[in-house]
Amino acid sequence: MKNKKLNTEKFDQFYKPTQHISYNAMGKHQITEEMVKDKEVLGKNSAPLAYFASKDPLKTILVAHNISYHLNLLENIGFVPTCRKIDTYQCALHPVSYTHLRAHETVLDLVCRLLLE
Repeated sequence: MKNKKLNTEKFDQFYKPTQHISYNAMGKHQITEEMVKDKEVLGKNSAPLAYFASKDPLKTILVAHNISYHLNLLENIGFVPTCRKIDTYQCALHPVSYTHLRAHETVLDLVCRLLLE
């Protein structure tokens, strides 16, 4: 963080799953088999993961919604991030006022506040 601004790098892309996407998942996430048919299969050496692995884990925070799901997926392909992790799902479960966030700011609160600003 420099001058109260986060240095962020975003990875938001599709990968071809190793199994078919269920109708329930298609309805929930609006991702179809057609959208991923020509995409790379996620692997330990995929470009975003290789880049992320090169970062200092003491200076890196992985932020994701429902992160436990994503961490399980990553662990299944042999990629285990050692940095701090923040689940924005937890931010959504515990909405608090801006004043409260400022008064009792933890790393989780800081990220939630900055996402809200």
